[in-house]
Amino acid sequence: MNIQHKIEQIRRKPEHIRQRYVWGLVAVSMAIILIIWIFSLSVELKNNAASPEIQSEISSQQQTLKSQAEELKNIGSEMKNNLEQLKNQ
Repeated sequence: MNIQHKIEQIRRKPEHIRQRYVWGLVAVSMAIILIIWIFSLSVELKNNAASPEIQSEISSQQQTLKSQAEELKNIGSEMKNNLEQLKNQ
C-alpha cells in the first residue's frame, strides 16, 4: 500500500476519525522528539562535569520526561486500538 492511497483513505473518513489520526501522530511525534532530546541531554551530561546537585536535578527531570514519554506512547497505542475497533465496526 503506498502512502498516497493511505492518505486518500484517511481523507474519506469522518472528521472525528481524522482528528484521532492527527492526535495519534502528534503523540507519536512528541514521543520521538522527547526520546531524542533525552538521549542528547544524557550525552551532554556525560561530556560536561556538572555539580552533583545539578546532575541529580537533571536526572530527576529526565526520569519525569521518560515517564511522560511512556504515557504518550500508551496514549498513542490506545488511540490506535480505538481506531482499529472503529474500523472493525
